[in-house]
Amino acid sequence: MDLLELAAADDREAVMAITRQVNDLHVSWRPDIFRQAENLYPEEYFLEDIRNKALYVARLDGALVGYVCFHIWETNSDASVPSKVLDIDDITVDAKYRHQGIGQRIMADIREIAGERGCNDIQLSVYPQNENAVRFYEKCGFRVRNIRYQMYI
Repeated sequence: MDLLELAAADDREAVMAITRQVNDLHVSWRPDIFRQAENLYPEEYFLEDIRNKALYVARLDGALVGYVCFHIWETNSDASVPSKVLDIDDITVDAKYRHQGIGQRIMADIREIAGERGCNDIQLSVYPQNENAVRFYEKCGFRVRNIRYQMYI
């Protein structure tokens, strides 16, 4: 791996600071779903993700500049082709470090992790309002898999 390393317990505050940046965007786009919160990554989930080797951080010159969290799931039913998927829950680069190629390096490392763990697919979700992320994912080779609708009642 070029940039990512498994997160450590003392990385939580730096990860939380980056998570707040993303939460601010989500709140601005979808206040019907998201709200401001202090504890965006509860410690028990943070530590569990480290234990499961599902939370990695990116550092440059000692500074934590981004992170990725994922889970892996498998399908094996009569109705679908068996697959093993690395599903990215969160991937972000600190706003101060964006547009410097860090995201591409993180994504390359994720591809390596997925391959090492026997995955044949990487998936993620993105809000269409996040046009920068959509362009980035498409540049990395992602394509629309499905569209999820919602109806308020």
